[in-house]
Amino acid sequence: MINDKIVWPREIWAAAEKYFTTMFKGITRSAAAHDALAERKRQIEVEGFSEARDDKYVDGELASAALCYVMSAAHALTPQNSDKIEELPEWWPVSWDEAFFKPTTARRDMIKAIALLLAQIESLDRAEDREKADFIDRFVAHCLKTGGLTHFDDGTSVAEYARDVAKSYWEERLYRSDGPEACADSDMDYWGEG
Repeated sequence: MINDKIVWPREIWAAAEKYFTTMFKGITRSAAAHDALAERKRQIEVEGFSEARDDKYVDGELASAALCYVMSAAHALTPQNSDKIEELPEWWPVSWDEAFFKPTTARRDMIKAIALLLAQIESLDRAEDREKADFIDRFVAHCLKTGGLTHFDDGTSVAEYARDVAKSYWEERLYRSDGPEACADSDMDYWGEG
């Protein structure tokens, strides 16, 4: 990372292209898929939309901006319009400068929208990863603090056990919504049985 910008070495892009080409044979050979990934790369390298910057947009700004570009493309593709949108769509993120909205052609606007959606999805995935790590850490800490054990009778580490079990509680939304401490309490209720 240089100045909060992600620098993607050519080897990484080559490996990613090879992976996607193999994984999604006909799809990634299309110019559209290539152009969307290239636009995402441009947004990172030229516009400075690093992961850290993207993660600061917590109110759906990236998805809203993508929607505006899709709306612009749809407007241009409608026979009676066939030109670009002249005014800023109401969904444009309030915190973003109006000058950032630069509609061009329907195709280019859709490419920008796809790249923005990729950024939004990646940000959501990172947020979920952070939430999961926090859930697991709190689950483990609660087991260690409340359970009164560091190891079970068979020598198994409580921390290792709790870290493994916490993942299964995380995967079940119903349990997850109770919070890690409640899940840990529920699990500890079974420790003496057996």
